[in-house]
Amino acid sequence: MSHYSRPRHAAGPSHAYHVVVPGSPQLTQWYDANVDEITAGLSRWIDIPSVAAIDGSQAHVEQAAAYASRWMNAAGFRRATILDGVCAPAAYAEWMGGGESAPTVLVVGHADVQPAAPFDEWSSPPFESATVNGRIAGRGSADGKGPIFAAIEAARGLMASNQAPALNLKFLIQGEATIGSPNLDALLAAESNRLAADIIVVPVAGANIGSGPVVVAGTRGLLIVTVSIRTSTHDLYTGSYSGAVVNPVDVMAQITTDLRGPDGKVRIPGFYHRVRTLTARGRTVLDSLGFDERAWREAGGVQAVTGETGYTILERLVARPSADVISITSGDRSDSMKAVIPGEATVRLAFGLVPDQQPLEVLAAFRSWLEARIPDGVIANVDVHDATAPMISAIDRPAFKALVRATRTVWDSPPVLSRHGGTGAPSALLEHFPDHPILMVPVGDASTGVHAPNEHLDHAQLRTATVLFGELWHELARLRR
Repeated sequence: MSHYSRPRHAAGPSHAYHVVVPGSPQLTQWYDANVDEITAGLSRWIDIPSVAAIDGSQAHVEQAAAYASRWMNAAGFRRATILDGVCAPAAYAEWMGGGESAPTVLVVGHADVQPAAPFDEWSSPPFESATVNGRIAGRGSADGKGPIFAAIEAARGLMASNQAPALNLKFLIQGEATIGSPNLDALLAAESNRLAADIIVVPVAGANIGSGPVVVAGTRGLLIVTVSIRTSTHDLYTGSYSGAVVNPVDVMAQITTDLRGPDGKVRIPGFYHRVRTLTARGRTVLDSLGFDERAWREAGGVQAVTGETGYTILERLVARPSADVISITSGDRSDSMKAVIPGEATVRLAFGLVPDQQPLEVLAAFRSWLEARIPDGVIANVDVHDATAPMISAIDRPAFKALVRATRTVWDSPPVLSRHGGTGAPSALLEHFPDHPILMVPVGDASTGVHAPNEHLDHAQLRTATVLFGELWHELARLRR
């Protein structure tokens, strides 16, 4: 029996995408002439279920890395190889045609994807990519594979149309991004010579806002923790213990209830200690983005909204920190209807962090807040899954200005600087390249269903992203060492 059926909540309409006016018409012509090959190549990559978070998926992560390596080799890159000594397999390739005086750009993406559950909400199998109404649908199309694929295809197209920029390009496609990049730090250290670069470029999924051009000037950080609450060594029969023992679900429910106040503020003492005040100028910039709340609601199938009092939806999304319950697990989940009090309950929390919040400081504050809410005799453990720092780009640097010029050329309109509500560069990149420009290039918007069932990338979005990367390669080539 198939796991897939028509979803209960169909994906909302995609935002209308601008018809690009490229600075490199040869690249656009090449893309249009090879669009079937490009989309077929991406689709075959999407079909590989490279879910790093699932036990036993190592072979598929290796398969996805090998596919990327072969594709880059066929595209004309050199030294295509698999790096797997200290981490999950990562694909690497380079094109060093710019020479010693040209900047070297390291493009970092990932081939691992989020789990696809719940399967019954997909209208087509998540790992059998389908093209429907101008969209490439499948897990990884918008988050991970699609964005880095556009960056690769931009370089391939420029080379194929004799427009190769005087730029050195290195591509690193890792396989652990969806589980917090736990070994990226070790990989960057072990391969420091191979991965040496002047500029870092990170494709960012779902970062476009509204219908106009946006340049991402900052991203949220992320802290994900799982809290386990244990009140007994095993589940207890209600006939023997009901009404006389602490239920871990009650404790967990009280914790999640206490996490935010009626005004939407997170109640952890010190949580807002480093949060920057949103200035009048900052609010004006966000207002200028043309954020369409109705389209945003439709894209997520959202009816009810909430959040911090005194801030607009967009301000809550990109400029204010957040705390969300992302999963709850406890009790008997079979159909047997056993009357037992669970011995343990778990809750997974995600904290969205803004400059200048630090994940480890927030973690320490959360632990202290939690300890004060744990009854005597109850055991609470906190496991950390991700701790990525927020980031603000140095907008006065030549590389960032090159991204602004490329965006303006492709959209034929001046872009607006904005922050992205999701995470951008992994913390390991920020630590290993603290003085390097890190450019985050947006691909797609909220309508693409990132992390959700029916994830997809419009053909127009893939085309726009490819042309944008191509124009960025040309702009960066104009910078000299």
